[in-house]
Amino acid sequence: MFPNLRTQLPWQNIKEYYQKNIYIKFPSGKCKKIHITGKKIQLQIKNKKYISENMICKNTRCKTNNEIDIFFKNGMNIVFHSNKKQKQKSFLLKFDKTLSDYSNYYQTKMSKINKIPEKYKTSEYLYKKMSEFYGYTIDSTDHGYYPTHKYVHALLYSNDPIDIKLILYYNNIKKPGFVINEYFNEMGTQCYGTYFNHLFIKILNMYVYINLMIINDCFNGSSENHKINNYWFWTSFFSDGDFVDFIPALRIKHFDLKYMFQFNCSNCEEFQDVKMFKNIGTIPKLLKELFRYMFKVKLLKKYCNYDFELISCDRNYCDLYIKQTFK
Repeated sequence: MFPNLRTQLPWQNIKEYYQKNIYIKFPSGKCKKIHITGKKIQLQIKNKKYISENMICKNTRCKTNNEIDIFFKNGMNIVFHSNKKQKQKSFLLKFDKTLSDYSNYYQTKMSKINKIPEKYKTSEYLYKKMSEFYGYTIDSTDHGYYPTHKYVHALLYSNDPIDIKLILYYNNIKKPGFVINEYFNEMGTQCYGTYFNHLFIKILNMYVYINLMIINDCFNGSSENHKINNYWFWTSFFSDGDFVDFIPALRIKHFDLKYMFQFNCSNCEEFQDVKMFKNIGTIPKLLKELFRYMFKVKLLKKYCNYDFELISCDRNYCDLYIKQTFK
């Protein structure tokens, strides 16, 4: 199994960002060599026989304003790395660019649709899309609590480009529940912030973490690559309040909920995240669906009449729940 978009996204960068206890951190500057700034650094260099003289900066005018990470690879090779934060930043920049590329392609595909068929403009059709999003039947008799822009969330999940066209059509006529500016600003009643951002970040977390599991070979029994099975991290995707913590239909389709809910505070250490999937063979499809949802949110953002940052390079997304999970 390979990570999603393996030729387009620098998964190695994000893997190295989360690796644990591999790097030795040294002060540095523009030279990207080691700066000896005190006795501690002198001792570290003395004790690391594989650090050679040409790895040490001799320029007394070179300012110490950066850090480098060094690790000993394959018992013989020295590999330099820039600050680990740069690894995450470079990944997020590329990820954001890739979302834009796919959203542009989808927009072109959507622009070829000249007319929205009338059947798409019915309440029955919207209930059908809601049912597909939530994974159970929803109709006019359903009086459950849903966000004002519930149909926008559901239509974004659809793989039919006409459905995005439908959102834009209703947005243009200011139909309540479809105004794009209001969709991006609708606030939750609990600790959600905006509903759209809450779901987007959850999906991004899930997407990155599963790809990290793949690139660390966790699904092939390489338990030595998998440091922590964090049950509480995963339950954050299964604890809906007044809105969803993940796309419900994907939760039902891909996750063994019976396995998930057998754990609690007393036995959560027995949890193994590789076992929570119904079928490991469908994980690539899950990742495609997650990425598709995100690039369509990116597409919808183009029609918002104010600018905001969808992907922030200064935010540690998965670090909200986990830190250095892989060794």
